[in-house]
Amino acid sequence: MKRTIALLILILTSTICFSQKISTADEIKSLKDEVSQNTQKIRDLELKVTDLKIDIERVRNLLIAMLNSRDTATKQNTNSVSSSETYSNSNSSSNQVNTKTSPVGSYGQCKAITQKKTRCSRNAKANGYCWQHGG
Repeated sequence: MKRTIALLILILTSTICFSQKISTADEIKSLKDEVSQNTQKIRDLELKVTDLKIDIERVRNLLIAMLNSRDTATKQNTNSVSSSETYSNSNSSSNQVNTKTSPVGSYGQCKAITQKKTRCSRNAKANGYCWQHGG
């Protein structure tokens, strides 16, 4: 009788331990899946951050060009130049500023992230990517 009770206790404890090992393995697999999904989300967010940095740089360049254009027009107005000459001069100076800050066909640096987790150093095309990354 004592042997039977001892055997039952042994079977119950081994069953409980075995079921816990299975549930722990399932939890580990689930956590690995979550890590994989989160890693992909991080990559996507890194690309979005890179895109936003590029957009900020473009807006910054446009703002500088606009401020330079405004300053040039203000200086020309204070020099008592006729209004028609001021208008034509401010247009030509703003065109000069725009060609210096953003030449035609120049779209800055490629916004792709390389396998080494660094930004691609090639020049971008109209869609923001170089020839190798889809431009």
